[in-house]
Amino acid sequence: ASDIDGTMTISTGTVDANDIFDATNGMITFTGAGNLTLDSTVTSLGTLSADNGTVTYDGIDQTVFANIYYNLTAGGGSSTKTLGGAVTVAGGLIIDASVTVDMNGNTLGVTGTTDIDGVLDVADNILTLGGASNLDGTMTISTGTVDANGSFDATSGTITFSDAGNLNLAGAVTDLGTLTSVGFGTVTYDGAGDQAIVEDIYYNLTAGSGGIKTLGGAVTVTNDLTIDTDVTIAMDTHDLSVTNATDIDGTLAVAGNALTLNGESDIDGTITISTGTVDADSTFDATGGTITFTGTGNLTLSSTVTSLGTLSTTNGTVTYDGVDQTVFSGDYYSLISGGGSGTKTLGGSVIVAGDFTIDAGVTTAMGANNLTVAGAATIPGTITIDSATLDANGAFDATGGTITITGAGNLTLASTVESLGTLSDNFGTVTYDGVDQEVLTYIYNNIVIGGSSGTKTLAGATTVNSNLTVNVGVTFDVTSSGD
Repeated sequence: ASDIDGTMTISTGTVDANDIFDATNGMITFTGAGNLTLDSTVTSLGTLSADNGTVTYDGIDQTVFANIYYNLTAGGGSSTKTLGGAVTVAGGLIIDASVTVDMNGNTLGVTGTTDIDGVLDVADNILTLGGASNLDGTMTISTGTVDANGSFDATSGTITFSDAGNLNLAGAVTDLGTLTSVGFGTVTYDGAGDQAIVEDIYYNLTAGSGGIKTLGGAVTVTNDLTIDTDVTIAMDTHDLSVTNATDIDGTLAVAGNALTLNGESDIDGTITISTGTVDADSTFDATGGTITFTGTGNLTLSSTVTSLGTLSTTNGTVTYDGVDQTVFSGDYYSLISGGGSGTKTLGGSVIVAGDFTIDAGVTTAMGANNLTVAGAATIPGTITIDSATLDANGAFDATGGTITITGAGNLTLASTVESLGTLSDNFGTVTYDGVDQEVLTYIYNNIVIGGSSGTKTLAGATTVNSNLTVNVGVTFDVTSSGD
């Protein structure tokens, strides 16, 4: 046994204490890179200097005395070292292979490097790693938090969440090794600057603090994704999928990749879409948020849409591909009623700056809400109009489709008309209001040869059940109709 009531100074040598060690009322001072090796019970380390030297616990099962160390090593082969209180390491921490450090309800802080070849059991405590972390062994986290502020490399290592714990990463991350987070745990990239998010399967993933977090590979989030204010996730060339809720207060930049959102999406920040696709399969709410297309990208919506926030109208396509949905009122660039079945009901007036398409098997119900299309309108599906106006200013083709007007609705055609599909003839008005147009051979309820100039040429024998109107300044040529 060792009883130190006075002072022990260690320069570059080694003190190997193989029995009980008690420095109560004593002092242990390192003046260089020396070593104090403890094989048995430690009652006290007295006043321990923390600016030099290494203390190694290399017995079988030991309690690590609560103190401030310079360098601390948990060694000795197969054994468990249990923290006896809060421990601070001003230098580096080493946990040898086959050795477990059990934090036992206590905090552990390391200023320098951490090298874990054995096991570090964080449980429900706080582990702060200020320097570089090299994990070739195992780190287990229950409800506690690991705050890694330096570089982090778990190549060949294992990180296991057993409950709702946290791993916060503020530096460069090389690898997360075998990340076991089935049903538990949150990984947060919280560096103030730019970071790479390593390719992996996460349970909860948070992008926090600031900077741009760039995907380093395909990322899967089996529960929730959170992007904090002032933070950007750049997907680069990689796919990102989220099983549960997505909460974006910052920015999510979708380049030419696929973003799959299977759970509810709450967008208070910004989604930018270049040529990639955002596939939102559950409720979508961008109230207070912004959706910006910078290229020919796609936003596909399969469920209830509360708001599209501020939606850009110079690029991109929005597709409603659920079964029965309400098409959110507003301005779109290109709009598709898709999904192969169901009814898409306009929730208010809709303006489409580009092209509008209704897929085969799908119905768009306008009701009393106007629909204005600047580009091409392609309707192999069905559109129903009650008292509203479908104002088609580009090429119009309803080949294989159906146009049903059930009230005083209007279909206004300003460009080339390829086909009106199956057109109802007992209600409503069809107006040709371009300049020079061909009027297709159909049975119309009301027809207006409109605009203020040009010639409308009748393509063939045509029946008008109610009223025919030819506007002032317009010529209606029926000479080639054969009727």
